[in-house]
Amino acid sequence: MVKFFLMGTYITLALGDVTLDFGKNNFYQNHYLLFPPNSETLVPYRYADNRIEYQPGFETPLMEVRFRLNHLGYSMAEVQAHYERYRAGWNRTGDVELSFDEFKDAIMQVPFNELSDNLLEPDNFDIRKHIFKPAHGRDYENSELEDFIQQMDFNIILRVICERPDNLTLPLRWRYQDLINSGWASQEDISEINRKEALINHTRLFGRIQDHQGKARLDQMDGWLLDQGLSKNVSYFKKRQDGEVVEVKHTLPVAVRNMIHHPENTSNVLTDDQLGSSLESLLEVVKISPLPDLAD
Repeated sequence: MVKFFLMGTYITLALGDVTLDFGKNNFYQNHYLLFPPNSETLVPYRYADNRIEYQPGFETPLMEVRFRLNHLGYSMAEVQAHYERYRAGWNRTGDVELSFDEFKDAIMQVPFNELSDNLLEPDNFDIRKHIFKPAHGRDYENSELEDFIQQMDFNIILRVICERPDNLTLPLRWRYQDLINSGWASQEDISEINRKEALINHTRLFGRIQDHQGKARLDQMDGWLLDQGLSKNVSYFKKRQDGEVVEVKHTLPVAVRNMIHHPENTSNVLTDDQLGSSLESLLEVVKISPLPDLAD
């Protein structure tokens, strides 16, 4: 790991002792949404001569990550669809024959609980090489397969990693403090939601809950969310057909749903804090009242 830190400031996502994904300086993937609220803690950072320092980072068991991915557009059925759509697009100009089952089998064979970055040399900082070098009996480093895997949505790989049971108790850690210390990022940058993805996730999850509970009307959904422990205390300014604007109180998810569905109503401004908090509320709700298709 040391040689990489000498070349720049890194931010890493690791499962147990194995680095899964990394970025350098201001080029990195934001993994904030993988972690539930209050996941900030002191996590180990390894430096030269195997010196360990504990600094702020995010940490949660992979089992929790699996739950979140399932409800944020990466259930296994959705992951297979993502993969096949990505491969079909790639193969308009390329030639990658790796089926989803082959892709999944390659990942499932890796015993993350038995590995560490030190054992993966010279593939350190690139678990993809370790996983996919044997795939297809081809030379991963000199084939189109490497580019295909490297450019893939990383959550596809991570969700398949969640399918191996002995991985689920391992901690997933996102080590970002070196970027903050060196001035490449602020805490606000690290904790910033991807608004476009959050809007899609909220719309999808709200709709799935609404359909499963059979609450066709929003007032029914408000009442059901009240029964789940949410408060009906968020103002939504509704514009009537005569042009009059009236204030209505909703639960946060219903208010956010209305703001998403009615962007033409400029009396309301949906903030990132509201959007993120509402999405977390929906995730907590489905822990109490699971969606059967996404529970496993």
